[in-house]
Amino acid sequence: MNLDIEIPNRNFHELCNVIKWKETPHTYNKEELQAKSIADVLYNNMTFDSDDVLKHSYSCAHGKEGTFNYLLSGKSDEELQNDVSQIYHCYSCYILLPSEYYILSNRLLREGNYLQWLTLLQNLKHLFLQSVLIMELKAEQHFLAILHNLEKYHFEYPKTMAALIREYWFEWSQQVSVNLHSYTLNEDNDYDKRFLQIQRQGELKYNDWKAHLKDHIKVMFEKLQICFTEQELTRWAATLKLKQRESRKDVHYGSI
Repeated sequence: MNLDIEIPNRNFHELCNVIKWKETPHTYNKEELQAKSIADVLYNNMTFDSDDVLKHSYSCAHGKEGTFNYLLSGKSDEELQNDVSQIYHCYSCYILLPSEYYILSNRLLREGNYLQWLTLLQNLKHLFLQSVLIMELKAEQHFLAILHNLEKYHFEYPKTMAALIREYWFEWSQQVSVNLHSYTLNEDNDYDKRFLQIQRQGELKYNDWKAHLKDHIKVMFEKLQICFTEQELTRWAATLKLKQRESRKDVHYGSI
């Protein structure tokens, strides 16, 4: 388990429970073994039928492509950017990829094989499948590397794709602040002493994140300028500030 990745993406209690779960004996069932086997095949040959992937995806809205097409119908890439928040939340809530694609995505990101990950993203073709894969990005280096190489690939809606990555990066970074803050809370609990070291490590990460937050944002905005003009990013940041004032939900992150 890579704690550098796990700590920012899980709060303290979640991570302790995950570690305990991983320590218990686990027998893979037939479906899990099959998913791992398919992921191994895809790793060496990224050729697959995206329409077939769509058919085998599960959705609270019955998994029908037509259920979501109203968001895309007749719209240009430029127009879709205005709906990116709605697209992101709609697809991320209702679409689930088959297990093998999550397994493959995590393996590629863990290896730092970002070009292959982008090939996987491109080959999924459907924007709603692609938006779900974007949610597998779990570290700042993931976002930076993907944005750096995004223009090398051909997407039907390239600007919308970049906007989805931008949208998820912001939500991810907010959640990181909340997760890391949980490691600073000195609560009485029944956790083993072995988790104290993890708590201290989380505290250090929280202090570093808080101290360098403006630097993180600056680096990300510089990378986003590959895909967006300075004016587009300024408008987006202004919209975020307005949303933050309205919601006032996150007290740890601070404003962009």
